Amino acid sequence: LRKGDENWRLRARDIIIPVEARFPVPGDGNCLFSAVAVAKLLAKFPNVKSVLLPMRVKYGNNCRTKFLLWARIKMDEGACFMGTTISALLIDTAGPWKTADDYVKGMALPVTSRSQWGGFPEFCAMAKWLSLRVWCFVEFLDKSVKLLCEPIGKKDATPISLLWCGGCHYDACRLSALQLNECLPASDSRAMLPAP
Repeated sequence: LRKGDENWRLRARDIIIPVEARFPVPGDGNCLFSAVAVAKLLAKFPNVKSVLLPMRVKYGNNCRTKFLLWARIKMDEGACFMGTTISALLIDTAGPWKTADDYVKGMALPVTSRSQWGGFPEFCAMAKWLSLRVWCFVEFLDKSVKLLCEPIGKKDATPISLLWCGGCHYDACRLSALQLNECLPASDSRAMLPAP
């Protein structure tokens, strides 16, 4: 959320994400990585109509592995993103990871606990890593959908859409620039994408 504007999400407009624009990924603890990989593929190949489920799993596993290699290098370099170091973004010292080494080794193990799921810090870091502008939507219990927060990443980066549903699962989706712009608060033209 924008600093000093706690009501930003409340001002975001509802959006309808059609069934054909949703690309569910397995709820296997690797969903964020699978969703980002599939959304990036959809952005790169706009004519793709479907992605087979086994490929979604494979893309997610590859994305997690490559992300952890990148994250380790960036943490060792002390690289910054969103006003903090990538280490500070990814490592919650109150959680199981106390060091960059703990984080990378723990996240690389087969997923057996919730602490290994990717979440907001990881999708912020992946926006930097993959040069993405991540538009993350949240689906509420009443099935209404709103933008979770301001788009993450540079304005000129490749736009992708994620859907956070059920409080602990991410899916990929494909939305046009027009659809993405329509969900922004009416007063927020700075985040808008250029029309195609």
